[in-house]
Amino acid sequence: MNDTAEGRRGSITQVGSILQINNALVEDVYTSNSRTGYVIVSYSAPGQNEMVYIELLQLNIGWDTILVNQFGDPISLCTINKGMWVNAEFLCHDKKHSPSIKGLPDGCNPAETPVSHNNGPDRFR
Repeated sequence: MNDTAEGRRGSITQVGSILQINNALVEDVYTSNSRTGYVIVSYSAPGQNEMVYIELLQLNIGWDTILVNQFGDPISLCTINKGMWVNAEFLCHDKKHSPSIKGLPDGCNPAETPVSHNNGPDRFR
């Protein structure tokens, strides 16, 4: 895999009901109080004829969301900035009327999201 911005993005994988993206690019962050808000990340999703799409996913951050840096230390949402690379794990909820998100298994919706900060060579998880 090359080291361009597009080449570094990870894709969504699933283990049980947990979905994971390693090397998601932070596209936008919103918070009004450093503990709740959202992070929009981009990730790669396979397409037809060997095409690779760049998809966006909004990760909602709530009071129970766990945010940690690459060393496992707690951080606030204000620490995450546009352009950073992060790893994210979130639950898959079965909902009949879930939006279609490329790369997500059928019937899965992202929920409140533990996000780990990956701003160095060491990765958390």
